[in-house]
Amino acid sequence: MSAVDGGGNNYMSDSAILAWVTVQQSQQYGRLEDAMDSEKLRGDMASDAAKLKLDMQKATKDPSVYPELNKEIEAFNDKYGSVPEFDDVVSLVNQFADKVAANVDLHDTYKDRKAEYDAAAPPVGDDDPRGPEPQDAGTLNKDDVTDWADSLDKIVDTTNQNEQLGMIRINEIKSTIDHTAEVASQLIKSDNDTTAFTIHNFT
Repeated sequence: MSAVDGGGNNYMSDSAILAWVTVQQSQQYGRLEDAMDSEKLRGDMASDAAKLKLDMQKATKDPSVYPELNKEIEAFNDKYGSVPEFDDVVSLVNQFADKVAANVDLHDTYKDRKAEYDAAAPPVGDDDPRGPEPQDAGTLNKDDVTDWADSLDKIVDTTNQNEQLGMIRINEIKSTIDHTAEVASQLIKSDNDTTAFTIHNFT
């Protein structure tokens, strides 16, 4: 790495060197911030996916979790749907999105539908004008959710492997920042040594 002035000369004043260093480090710090934000987002995604997996498993036993689970899926899509790296994870999460959303309405309206059914005129003979008795949304199939959770774990593990590459990239950027400062220090020292040598020879 070298530092030259705008005219192509090999000399730069201390202030020019420091200005050059500031520009170089500012660019590297921007890259470092982007890389760190990316790794934080990856960590958030893994955490949110783990929470979704737990609530999906709860939905195999209790339909009352559907409203909250539906909100979680929507929030997951909003946060990670635009990140290409997470396309496979988002796609897998959405395998149950429509079913969960439909079950929210069935669960939320169950009590009212059941009360209306019970309040209606009782059947006469074998004919029941009320139709079939309203049912709650029911639960998700346990085996289906287990298979889904296993697939989710595998995909998240794949993104975590990319985390190692991300950390390598962060360390490389940090090294570049340190190297830039070291080069600047050497340039300034070299300039000062040259100046001192020149003054000594003229005295």
